[in-house]
Amino acid sequence: MLTLFKTKQDLANIFLIPYLILIRLSIFFSPAKVDIQTYGLLTDWMFNEINPNSFSGRFLALFLVFVQAVFINILANRFRFSRELSLLPGLFYCLLMSLTPEFLTLNGFVLGNTFVILALFFLLDIYKRNDRVANNIFSVGFWLGFACLFDYLYVFFFIWAIIGIVTLVRFNFKDILILLIGGFQAVFLFSVYLFYYDKLTPFFQDISQHFGWLNFYSGKVSSLFLKLGFCFSCLLFVLLMSGYIFRQQSLAIQKFLSILYVYMFVVGFGILFISKISVEEIMLLALPMCIMFTLIIQKLPSLFGEFLHLGIVVAALLLQFEFLLVK
Repeated sequence: MLTLFKTKQDLANIFLIPYLILIRLSIFFSPAKVDIQTYGLLTDWMFNEINPNSFSGRFLALFLVFVQAVFINILANRFRFSRELSLLPGLFYCLLMSLTPEFLTLNGFVLGNTFVILALFFLLDIYKRNDRVANNIFSVGFWLGFACLFDYLYVFFFIWAIIGIVTLVRFNFKDILILLIGGFQAVFLFSVYLFYYDKLTPFFQDISQHFGWLNFYSGKVSSLFLKLGFCFSCLLFVLLMSGYIFRQQSLAIQKFLSILYVYMFVVGFGILFISKISVEEIMLLALPMCIMFTLIIQKLPSLFGEFLHLGIVVAALLLQFEFLLVK
């Protein structure tokens, strides 16, 4: 199956749709309802319009993941993360965003990841276009600010953006200020709307309730450790193998990969400070992991890569159909 996506033809992105349907088969078989643990005013507003556990909510999540996967393929090929141009980053993003039943519903991370991908594009573009550093930095801040409206955990991504700017360009207080102004503008524009409808005070109250310290979600825990173990096994494999891959890359790609490592560290750091930690937060790692997975697979023998991919797909489907397999 991987051979089908080892091409640089953009038209082949269309094959991601049947692939997503295959690895998300459970949405067509009355899957168990999932308690959504993401927070954000725009997320809450969307949930008032669409039930995240309904078929329409799950299908919208599938469509968003497809669009994000296409963006990731464009991003990965534009910045030449690999010498072999392919559509594998988008393929692995689709897979990583479908690992457990919690990932299949519409939630703040599925919505917010769209804007983080845009922020990453403008961040990496700084390295190629030094003549538009200020414009790109402002765009990074603006899209991250917009992502924060879907889940407040994204506020920690400003730390990632600051470190990324320093890594790619230099440390300049003016650049940091531009980044923060970009983020503030996105939130400010939405705050004006809230102020007009007298909803600004509940907005700040909602933010304060979202943060805590090592506060785990206390819902069903029957399969929690199994899901966490599966997800962290994938993460551990990527971290162990990517160290070997990192040393073989050019200086520019090493800088890009360093930004992805910082991305994962910031996610881990931010999770410590939110209330009701759950499985959904692992979805934030899908963006850096899909690119690293691609670099690893391209270095492995083709047959081994196919078996590894198939094994992850089978494990994900077993977790998704757990409600049928285990009574």
